[in-house]
Amino acid sequence: MGFVWIVIAGGVAGYIAGKFLKPNEYGPIGDIAIGIAGALVATLLFRFFGPASGIGMFGGIVVVVAGAAGLLIALRVFVKPEPEPVRRTPRRRY
Repeated sequence: MGFVWIVIAGGVAGYIAGKFLKPNEYGPIGDIAIGIAGALVATLLFRFFGPASGIGMFGGIVVVVAGAAGLLIALRVFVKPEPEPVRRTPRRRY
């Protein structure tokens, strides 16, 4: 699979996975970026540890989608964002 297809499939998979996972902590742009990163990492790992022969287009898409969704799920489970501070309005003095 070419680099462009990995990026496109990873972005789409990250966006779709972000829609299914609640709460949506990273927003659509963050989900797409995480999906692309997961797709690239999964593709590189599979090329390094996977079979020597090609797995074809369908196998490549499965690897990309699994990597994108896997990284997004792992980040949502293990990394908790800091809560926003509560803004208090100042009291009026009479």
